[in-house]
Amino acid sequence: SALGAGAEDIEAATGGVLNPAILQHIIKLGASAPRKRLSDALREYLRKHEGKGPKFITDTTRVMLFAQSIIGDKPLAEVKRADARKVLDALLARDLKSASVKRYIGVLCAVFVVGLLEFEVEGKANPFSSLVIPNAGKDAKVVLAFTDSELRQIAVAALSSAEKLPEALITCLQI
Repeated sequence: SALGAGAEDIEAATGGVLNPAILQHIIKLGASAPRKRLSDALREYLRKHEGKGPKFITDTTRVMLFAQSIIGDKPLAEVKRADARKVLDALLARDLKSASVKRYIGVLCAVFVVGLLEFEVEGKANPFSSLVIPNAGKDAKVVLAFTDSELRQIAVAALSSAEKLPEALITCLQI
């Protein structure tokens, strides 16, 4: 080719005449598709879950922003298992209950899955999948349920006030 023979650029190699079809082909070869990032996956995930309410949006966004503060807003294809472990370690360092850590990792995993599927990131495993949370569940508190006798006492007390009968009925239904 003319470039291989010493021409300085494409224009010089073609004698100053650039064929638009060839130029488009050259541009396509050199241009890579924009790489979707964690923030793009979050936007897509929230779009797919419209109507879930402000708490869902806030909680999901908080988890993703925390992860991004640890590993950055990386392209999905570049997020490694080591990055997922860094996020896990940072969550564990915050002295959260293991159930909270598990829930946060679940959010990261779900957002990542949507990003991989919707942006067609081929051949990429979800690095947040199957992370092992040390001592999972061992820090949970045991919450005792009311006995039948205690539930009856609550119902009787709630129903004893005639002026608050609607609230009392709702209380009894919730028991």
